[in-house]
Amino acid sequence: MTARHTLLRAEWDDAPRAVAALAGPLEAGRTGEIVDALRPGARLREALSAAGVAPTLLDALVTGLRTGQWDDAVAAFGAAADENILFFVGPMRPGEGAPARLGMVYAVRDDRAAAPVPGIERSAADLGRLMFGFPCSFRGRHVEYYRLQAVAGGPVTGRNCPIALFTPFHLGGWADSERQLARRRTVLWSNVVVDRHRAIAQRAATDFLTLDGSVPAVLSTSPAELAEAVGLWLTHHELFHGSGPLPLFEPGSRKEEAGPAYYSVEEFRVDASTLLALAFAAPHSRPHRIAAELVLTERLLRSARAGLARLATGRRPKADGAHGLLWLGVVQASGALRPRAGGDGADLDWTAATEAVTAVLHEVYRAESELVDDPAGRGAGLRRSAVRLREAVRPHGQAGGDLLGRISGDVPYAAILAGGPAATSPT
Repeated sequence: MTARHTLLRAEWDDAPRAVAALAGPLEAGRTGEIVDALRPGARLREALSAAGVAPTLLDALVTGLRTGQWDDAVAAFGAAADENILFFVGPMRPGEGAPARLGMVYAVRDDRAAAPVPGIERSAADLGRLMFGFPCSFRGRHVEYYRLQAVAGGPVTGRNCPIALFTPFHLGGWADSERQLARRRTVLWSNVVVDRHRAIAQRAATDFLTLDGSVPAVLSTSPAELAEAVGLWLTHHELFHGSGPLPLFEPGSRKEEAGPAYYSVEEFRVDASTLLALAFAAPHSRPHRIAAELVLTERLLRSARAGLARLATGRRPKADGAHGLLWLGVVQASGALRPRAGGDGADLDWTAATEAVTAVLHEVYRAESELVDDPAGRGAGLRRSAVRLREAVRPHGQAGGDLLGRISGDVPYAAILAGGPAATSPT
């Protein structure tokens, strides 16, 4: 296979066998063969139609492949929200702003992960009033969950694939912004999130992490429970992305663009807000408790370690790693993460951790609120706030990094975090 069309994932047992036949033509860029496979009467066309993929979408994909005009296909895909099968072939990109190239996705709706969405949508305004005194809003976005079965080409970077598909921004070839923005989709690949969690965070937590002296509930969940926890976590995550960073919770306002310097703080803001919303219900709801633990273990045992690993090799952490380093610094500064007796792991104090996150989140929202009346200085103000927060928590990452370095397969990171060029700017 070529670097241009790398097949990342192929759970062909769960996908129509006819879809698998696209891998070769896609890899080689033979669009004529893909067009033939999508024509009426073709095996793939019949299989997709039987699964519920709309004929208008399939016809529009053929038109796009033949003419290079993709507005109809992107609009038809946007209109296919919450269908049982998700299918697209055409120009795709792994992230907003990246080059688009021919790609394909095939996925099956995940009803268990999607189950929390209607309730969170209904309660969004009330949740915002309860937490912040202002109603929260998805700003017209609707979150969907699918189990990704096949992906190739455009969405793939090396051996990695994003956990989400945001339309129209992750699709290419379209020109009519007004038409496409009216049918945006927020699609999350629930099985990719679950698989990643099990392979990294859950594996690290086993035999290393306890919560208040006990095994975390997230380590003993069934696949269905973990899928629901992903839905609770990421739906709240997207809700809080829609509510801020500035102007705070104002209906119809656009989000303030603060640039890459604020990415890690924005991600901390939405995940910390999510943790507090989940923790509020956790004493009365096992799904919410599992989801809250999922947030903590993901950020401390996956994201933070990703950031530490890059620092250890003299590289600047990527956005996810920088985000995790904020969580590590905040939690470690509170004393919530402590070595267990005998040095064979760590225990996380649930109350101390959530209280520490609450305190820092208060400062983040306070800093944002102070900029509401300064439209000209908002972006610069947010960036200054990000620098202050990172500098405040970075020293505490030293002990936290050394502690996480005890996880099998890792190395101590205390020397890296203590100083030096690689540690001066986590983003």
